[in-house]
Amino acid sequence: MIITGNLINGRETLNEYVSNKKDVQYKLKYVAIFCFSNYADQKNLKIETLISFNEKIKVFLNEGVNVKYYDNLSIISFQQNVKNFNEDDNCIGIIVQFPISKKILPVIKVINPMKDIDGILEENSRFPSFATTEAVISVVQFYLNFGHNIALVGYKGRVGKNIFKNFSGLNLCCKGFDVGDDLNEIKECDIVVSAIGKPGILDNFLIKNHLVVDVGFSVKKNNTDLIISGDVSSKNYNNLRFITPVPNGIGPLSMKVLIERIRLGL
Repeated sequence: MIITGNLINGRETLNEYVSNKKDVQYKLKYVAIFCFSNYADQKNLKIETLISFNEKIKVFLNEGVNVKYYDNLSIISFQQNVKNFNEDDNCIGIIVQFPISKKILPVIKVINPMKDIDGILEENSRFPSFATTEAVISVVQFYLNFGHNIALVGYKGRVGKNIFKNFSGLNLCCKGFDVGDDLNEIKECDIVVSAIGKPGILDNFLIKNHLVVDVGFSVKKNNTDLIISGDVSSKNYNNLRFITPVPNGIGPLSMKVLIERIRLGL
């Protein structure tokens, strides 16, 4: 894991891993990625969804793996494509980019659990933790010498629930917080993991000895520019012991997990 000052540099860590392919050869092997950017229940998340979708395509192509990608297929087309990919030995991974509509959620169960490299089928998957969850765990375990008292902010959300469940399975001492709770209590913790998705929500509750794993990812349009933010404002980074920045923190580390799982499928 590459550290730059007090920043846990996910981008450089990912780039180093991808550049160290050695004898990895994909030939006809490929990954299929589906996005439903127009189906999201929360329309304001469309930009975040597309950024993550396009980032996966870019990183996978850079890794050298072939990619088949689709946005806004009908449910019937999605099911038919997944059926074909389930039966194709050259397909080594199937990903559905979240968030998705509640209408789509039941349909993803058609994915072959052995090809579910992002763990979206959870306990039914070959990988019962999300790639993001595994990335978070890798950072937390790397820094456990700082202390074992962990706060998880946003533990009721989709990603937060998966992190909380996997922390429990690893016997990591974790206290859950969510919107509306008294976040002053996190000041007593050694490590803070935040998966709320509200820019700057933790700014008034952090102290210098904290390791912060920021899973939040929010995008705001400013004229033609896109401003990407996490749950901690970048102006507060210097006040912390270590932090995964947004962007270039947990996002790329999650991509590294996906590539590790793809290589396992060769």
